[in-house]
Amino acid sequence: MRSFAIIGRPNVGKSTLFNRILGRYRAIVHDTAGVTRDWQEYTCTFQGLPLRLYDTPGIEHQTGALYNLDVQGLIWVIDGQVGLTAHDIELAKWIRRQNLPVIVVATKCESEKIHDFALAECSRLGWSSPILISAKHGLGSGDLADAMKTLVPHQSHTPESDLPDTIPHKATESRSSEKSISVVIMGQPNVGKSTLVNRFLGFERMKTGPVAGITTDAVTSCGVWNDYTIQIVDTAGLRRRHQGVDMVEKLSCKETYRALVFSHVALVVIDASRALQKQDLTLVDNAHAEGRAVIVVLNKWDRVENGKEYIKDLPPSITRHPICKVSCYTGQGLSALWDQVLTCYHQWNERLPTGPLNRWLAKQITANPPPVIQGHRIKIKYMTQIKSRPPTFALFGYRVKDLPTPYQRYLTNRMTADFGFSALRITLNDASNPYEEK
Repeated sequence: MRSFAIIGRPNVGKSTLFNRILGRYRAIVHDTAGVTRDWQEYTCTFQGLPLRLYDTPGIEHQTGALYNLDVQGLIWVIDGQVGLTAHDIELAKWIRRQNLPVIVVATKCESEKIHDFALAECSRLGWSSPILISAKHGLGSGDLADAMKTLVPHQSHTPESDLPDTIPHKATESRSSEKSISVVIMGQPNVGKSTLVNRFLGFERMKTGPVAGITTDAVTSCGVWNDYTIQIVDTAGLRRRHQGVDMVEKLSCKETYRALVFSHVALVVIDASRALQKQDLTLVDNAHAEGRAVIVVLNKWDRVENGKEYIKDLPPSITRHPICKVSCYTGQGLSALWDQVLTCYHQWNERLPTGPLNRWLAKQITANPPPVIQGHRIKIKYMTQIKSRPPTFALFGYRVKDLPTPYQRYLTNRMTADFGFSALRITLNDASNPYEEK
């Protein structure tokens, strides 16, 4: 499998071309320059050619290394409507020093007039004729695929369905990939999400800094913990809805929630050095509502003066989930965090036998009977688990659908405490009454 990196100055259409080759939307695209800030890696098949493809940030200055990527070929993207700039000329000098095969691609070439201009401009570079494409409209994709195939030795191509993909498939009942866990990291801007990723991987995979909002895309990386492959997805910081007026931020928010849907475990990172905010609670609730195994990560714990008081003041919507106190900067508590990820993942997949489950239910009903509604007592007959990922239980009985929310919460809290579930769901089902008038 040949690996290619898409490079070029900012805002020439690299991410649009990246999405076109992948055949799906994975990199945020916007007219604003510098939207892509971290490189992304995916595997795909492009017109029969197995590829490992990298989307990279716009190169604004000459650099000594290509992000330390394992790259065998470069796709250099030039804006065919603008032509070569002084920046492109300087970039060409740097590219020549990389000693890598190069395909020059002129994008935004939707008309013959632009074709002639782009060809004339690119002839100044000294490379072979550029590939003229419109990544937005799919024009010239075949020519690009042919050019990429000339750089790849003849081999039997692997079907696309057999290729690994850095985006995990949506959670299913299958246990075929139980050694691979997808973990999404969520949180407000500048709470330490990218630092957490870099600590886990052991190198500076994600750009970090004191300025909020550096990460825009949902970026997937892979690491190993106790023989489990962890697909870790770093996401953009999520602010309150009324604050997110920028279109790029809205696209980032959409990508974050897409990553949540495709994850197994959600780490909601909270800055413990400042007061808990409503947005922190909203993110925890959203991850819980999606049915992910939720772990609350209290970052910057080394700055907390009175830890006991901090934990004591946390609301029940936080404390019902496992809490890990860490410092991503110093590494404090990170081993315990990743051990907790494995524990929550196994609980998320767990199935309880019906017999022990109903013996447990009988004890809870004896300790706290269901209430009387409109003169009729709700009668819970039995309970069974109908699925896992997340563990989902069905209650059957008489007028069970009238069961008040506080009592449902009582059963949920008791199950969480007794069985250790970090996420679970309960459905209500009324048993049919043969004597009831139709």
